[in-house]
Amino acid sequence: MTPKLRSLLTRAGLTQKAIEVWNRKLSRYDVDQVIKGFKSESEHAGDADAHLQIVLDHLKEKPDYYTRLDKAMGEAIVAADLRGWVDDYKKARQYGNVGLAKRIKVNIDKEVQKHGLDRAEVYGSDPDDPRQRESVDPIKAAVDKLLA
Repeated sequence: MTPKLRSLLTRAGLTQKAIEVWNRKLSRYDVDQVIKGFKSESEHAGDADAHLQIVLDHLKEKPDYYTRLDKAMGEAIVAADLRGWVDDYKKARQYGNVGLAKRIKVNIDKEVQKHGLDRAEVYGSDPDDPRQRESVDPIKAAVDKLLA
C-alpha cells in the first residue's frame, strides 16, 4: 500500500487493522484506480468500509473502471455542452441560413475530433441528412458506452 493511500484511509477514519485488511483485498489492483474509486465513492453517503467495498466490486468487474468512468463523464459533459451548438446548427439549417450552419458545424466537428467523440451521438443523427432530426442523450450514450 502506498503512503498516499494509507494516509487517505487513515483520514477517512479506518483503523490500522482495517487498513491492513483492505490492503490485502485491494493489493492486486492499481493503486491509482483504488484512490480514484475511493474519492469517487466518498461523494456518496456511507462509511469508508462501504465505499471500499463498492470500489472493490467495481474493480473486480473492470480493473480500469474509474478511468473509464472519468472518460465517459468527460465525454458526456463535452457532448452536453455541444448540444446547444447542435440545436443552433439545426435551427440555422431549418431556417435556410446555410452560411451560419456551416460555421457552427465546423466548430462542432473540431470539438468532436478534439475529444474523440462519436459524431452521430453528438449530432443525434447524420448532420448532413436534413431528414434526421432525432437527438441522442449524450450522458446516457456515454454511460452505455462505459458499461459495454
